[in-house]
Amino acid sequence: MSVEILEFRERNDGGVLKGHLKVRLSKIGLEIYGVALFDKGAGRWVGLPRKDYIKKDGTKGWNDILKFTDFDVFKKFQAEVLEALDEYMNKTPEETADSDVPF
Repeated sequence: MSVEILEFRERNDGGVLKGHLKVRLSKIGLEIYGVALFDKGAGRWVGLPRKDYIKKDGTKGWNDILKFTDFDVFKKFQAEVLEALDEYMNKTPEETADSDVPF
């Protein structure tokens, strides 16, 4: 699948949601913004972008923006995103810096 993490915006509020990712799927030429990273106990997982809305009863609901129709393909995507995130997090600041910045 060739997954690359372009950016990770971390959340440090103590909740299960740990941040959001910008992910590139280079083999198909697709970038996905807003991939959610969750971590609870012994497990990490990712969720595809969703849009929130207010229900008639005043509570918040969520609509999927993207969805895999094959659960096995989603599990492969998830595993590759988590592996790519580990690689991204282990890079030095120099490796993650924008090389186009002139200063």
